[in-house]
Order: sequence, then structure tokens, then C-alpha cells
Amino acid sequence: MNLQDDPKALFRTALPEAPPSEFDLDRIVHDGYRVRRRRRALVGGAAATGVAAIAAVLALTVVGLPGADRDANPPAEAVDETAMAGYPYALSEGFGTDEEREFLEENAVGAFQPLLDRAGVVQTDGEPFRFVPRQSPGNYGQTWLRSFVASASSLEDDGNVEPVLSVEALLPGGWTAEPGPVTEQLFPQHVISASGSPWYEDADWTDELETTDLDGGRTLTTVNHECAYEALLTYPDGSGLYAVWDMGCGEGSQEFAIAFDDFTAAVASMPEVAFDTSELRPVDELVEVPTGWLYDAEWEGSAQGSAQASADAARFLIQAEMPGSSLGEGTAEYLGSSNHGSVVERRYHASGVMVFADGGGEAPFDLNYTLPGGWLPGIAESPEFGPELHRCLDGAVCESETEDDGTVWTFEEIIEPQESPEGASDPDEYTNHQFEVTRFDPDGWAVAISVRWTGSVPFEREELTDVLSALPAPVYDAAAEPQIPEN
Repeated sequence: MNLQDDPKALFRTALPEAPPSEFDLDRIVHDGYRVRRRRRALVGGAAATGVAAIAAVLALTVVGLPGADRDANPPAEAVDETAMAGYPYALSEGFGTDEEREFLEENAVGAFQPLLDRAGVVQTDGEPFRFVPRQSPGNYGQTWLRSFVASASSLEDDGNVEPVLSVEALLPGGWTAEPGPVTEQLFPQHVISASGSPWYEDADWTDELETTDLDGGRTLTTVNHECAYEALLTYPDGSGLYAVWDMGCGEGSQEFAIAFDDFTAAVASMPEVAFDTSELRPVDELVEVPTGWLYDAEWEGSAQGSAQASADAARFLIQAEMPGSSLGEGTAEYLGSSNHGSVVERRYHASGVMVFADGGGEAPFDLNYTLPGGWLPGIAESPEFGPELHRCLDGAVCESETEDDGTVWTFEEIIEPQESPEGASDPDEYTNHQFEVTRFDPDGWAVAISVRWTGSVPFEREELTDVLSALPAPVYDAAAEPQIPEN
């Protein structure tokens, strides 16, 4: 399900079409959660009221989903292959019931608290097994995985907190019990591997995994790293429980030694949970996305020179096109989580001030180059995440265009009326605006300019598109490609 070939070829064959001029509400309802934010409107146009009205209807549709009738939304048993299924994105992690969490917490205390006490763990929280909902993107946000996570840590004499135990209760959907590299680059995702890197970055071991069939159709997969243990318990309904016990793999940390058999017995004692899977849906088709980059703590430092060179070239051009403008230093940064296996976007950022010759005004702006890997051109269906790079914020008006040479443009405007002084002749002069234009180059990189101002528009849209069209490609190693871990 993940493209391993030339990402440039993908961009030329999978460019998104321009969004339709009207909303297909029937399809939105049919798709359930697929709230489309591709809004066809001109910057500053009068369509904002209509967009807001439609958005309100769509919001009611989405909000109603978590409490959907199980008869109308069949449970996981109705999905033939839960590994190739997933959930819609849940706003504010809004999924799960109190009964599910209480059941998990009660059984986790019974299974793991004796081990914590025996190991001498001085817990930092009076409620170490407080399970909280977590969702992670499947295939770059085209679907979502759901789970509940809890942990227990020990307070050391020097005041430091040492993580000891982590437990994740996995809802059916989007993951496989088959061992393999733990990374969001793949779908379905693996949960357990022979590598110990999830909790110890310097680990270089690859230990043997053992799989045991238990009663009731359950399966237990374990790996003993000597200083840490992993276990994945899978249930017949496609749900699972993943646990890690760290006895002190980090240098200088206290050891919380327990027997491997005691740990696996505790995991095996956790009962199956009847999770609400009413929103679980099979994944019919997945758009191919170029393999994304995994988090690398050293990348930002190593790419700083390239980020600065890119900013220098952009500054030279912007000042030539818009005399008096300024642009600060470039910085390399990533967007995304630093958790093990998380996919991130690599980009260069710089800020400055644009001076507009025709209108005589100026405005602060941000310049962002996004490097190839892990995204597609266009506007995503969710403001939080999606395979398309541009995430249209709630309340914004967004549109996209595609040129004959394959270049994609996206536009986003946010209008925020402010309270104006009594007697003000023109309340619009106190309205805040933000306008962002992104150019997606057919070679796989993107560049965006985001401008902020208050009052009347100090520029024409073409001024920004002309500058973006002339900006050179960012400085980066085009031969470097993201790699999927071997295990």
C-alpha cells in the first residue's frame, strides 16, 4: 500500500483535480466522516456566509457519529478483515466510553500492580492506570487507528521520573498481529518487532520473537530484551493489548527487575474488552503516497546549512521583486511527533516583512519550503491531518487550481472581524486577515507564503503568485529517500 518508486512520477499521475463548484451533500452523508473543506470561493468574496452555513450542517453530521446506532453501524464482527479497516478522525480524541476505560483500569490494576509493588516502583501518580484515548494516522491520515494508553513511572531519589510500564489497549482496525517494523509508513501497521528501539534509541539488538496460542482463540507474541520485555496479546475480535516493561535499559537508571514469565502472565490475564467499533469501516481504496520521513533527532542540525541557503536565495528574489522587503534566517524543522515510528514532514522556515509597491502597504509573512516525502499536493479533507499537504483550517475559505504543467496551487483565507470603536466609519478596517498561497512543484517539493494584515487588502493575489512562481527550488539532497526499517 506504500509507494516505493520515484515520488516524482507519482506527483505527475496523482495530482488532485480542482474541487467541484458545489457541495455533493449526499456523498458526504454517505461517506459519514468525509467532510470536504475544498471550498470554491474567491479571496474576499461573499461566499463565506454560504460556506459557514454548509459547514454548520456538516458539523452536526460529524458530531452525531460517536453515538451512532450499532444496528446502523455494524460492529467489528461485520468487517471481514479488521487489519484493512479504520475509523474516521475523532475530534478532540472524542471516542470511547467510561465503561470501557473503567473496565481496562480495573483489570490493569489487578494484573500489573503486584509487579510494580514487587519491583519497588515508587509511582509518580496515584492512578497509574488511567487510560486515555489515542488515535494515530493510517496511511498518512486516510484512515485512523484507535487505542487507549496508560503508563506507570517511578520517582527516583534525584527527582527524575523513570518510565517503567506502558500499556496500550488496541481497538480492532488498521493494525496486524504479524511482527514487523513499527512505523506509520506502512498500512496495516505492525505493533511489535524484534527491535528494542521503541523505548531505547541506542539499542542495537534484534532478539527472537515467540508466538504462543492461548485458550479462547487468543495469541501472545513476546520478546525478551533482557533489560526490557515486550508482549502483544491479540483477541478473536481483532482487538489487542500491547505492553512494555523497562527494567532500566537507559544508562544509569534504576533497575526494576521482574521475571519474564510473571510479565507475560500479567499480560495474558487481561480480558477482552467489548469496545465500541460502530464506526469501524473497511478501507476500500488507499491513495498511494510517497514514503514519509521518520523522526530523526539529528536531521534539523544537519539540514541547517541547506535551510539557510534556501532562505538566502528566496530573500534575493523577493527583494528584487518587492524592494524594501525583508526575510530572516532560514531554519530546518520538522512537523509531527517524535514518537517511535511517527512520520514527520521536513521543511525550511523563515519570516519577514513584505512591502507592496502598488498599494504602498507592508505586511509580515512566513515562508515555508516543504521537502518531498509523505504527502501529496492539494487540500486535505481534515484540518488536522491528511495525505494532502494543505490542511484547510476550520472557518477558512480554501480553493485549489492545477496548471497544465502539473503545478498545483492552493489558496486559503481567514477573516476574523474584530470589535471596532464606537462611531468607526469603516468596521472592516479593524478586521484581521490571513492569506496563504502554496505552490506544489511537479518535482515533489512545495513552497508557501502566508501573509497577515488588518484592514483593507494591501496587495493583489497575483503579486504573491508571481513571487512564488519565480522562487527557486529549496536546497536539499534529491537523491536521499525515506527508508522503511527492516524490523
